[in-house]
Amino acid sequence: AWEVLPPLVALGRFFGRTPELVREPESYLAPFPESVMVSLAKGVLAADVGAGDPGLLADTFTWSSKYDGPLDKAGYLARRAKYDYQAAFDDLEVTYENFRVDPFDPYRVWADATTTGTRTGPLA
Repeated sequence: AWEVLPPLVALGRFFGRTPELVREPESYLAPFPESVMVSLAKGVLAADVGAGDPGLLADTFTWSSKYDGPLDKAGYLARRAKYDYQAAFDDLEVTYENFRVDPFDPYRVWADATTTGTRTGPLA
């Protein structure tokens, strides 16, 4: 059931939060140097984006793309197991470049991906 509130009450509840609840973190430092963070990200990508070694993915792992998601770790691994990308795209090439640590979320590494391939077989 929706709670109906007068606009001033709704605004007061939204903007009435104390500064402690909306305080930004004191530090945006990554847990490791950028070179280590990038190396860790490359390790996950080398392990078939984590599907080859699920232990590399955190229990709180979430996958989102423009095609599906968000998927939790189990959903992501189930989806990856369902499709055989190498059989469907026998000339599949994925290139990752321009790795960088997110300045606003130092636990996240971004990379630009380029994918090329010709679909020659069934996907599933």
